Amino acid sequence: MLFRSVKFAKTADVLVLDDFGTEGGMKGTIRPVHKTMQELMYNINNARGKKYTIITTNNTVDELRNMYNVKLISRLIPSNPQHIIDFSGLADFRRQIL
Repeated sequence: MLFRSVKFAKTADVLVLDDFGTEGGMKGTIRPVHKTMQELMYNINNARGKKYTIITTNNTVDELRNMYNVKLISRLIPSNPQHIIDFSGLADFRRQIL
């Protein structure tokens, strides 16, 4: 099943990585992500070429750099600020449900 998921992640026209960074823990417990997961994400990203990848995260770029290899983060996080949509400061709709 994992092989099939990785194949789809590599070939999808648009890949959404939702809650990226939770693999490294929640706020206050940030730790490096296991080497195997980092290698998997690196291989997926390299296989995607120019395809679109959308990442949602509650982490700062600095936190992601502490969790992941700098080479991977430099490939996943755009250097052009016009390619980043910052939703910080918005009300959490999940709190309205509870």
